[in-house]
Amino acid sequence: MNPRTGILDESTEKVRSALSRATRKAKRNVAGASDTLAESTEKVRSALSRAARKAKRDVATASDTLAESTEKVRSALSRAARKTQG
Repeated sequence: MNPRTGILDESTEKVRSALSRATRKAKRNVAGASDTLAESTEKVRSALSRAARKAKRDVATASDTLAESTEKVRSALSRAARKTQG
């Protein structure tokens, strides 16, 4: 990027374009430097949610209420106890 004009140079734009095509083809969201904090946070949250569902795990996050987090911990402890007994 040219620091005086804020315009991306050609090679940076080509890399960004290739990344965009690859992520669209793979149906993935990628947080980029030009995203706002809210957009980046949402993309990370979405990826975490997909990974947790795929692994069949509950993940407590900062946006959970105390009751939700407590329930997730109880559920995990209960599963662990059943595994050790069985």
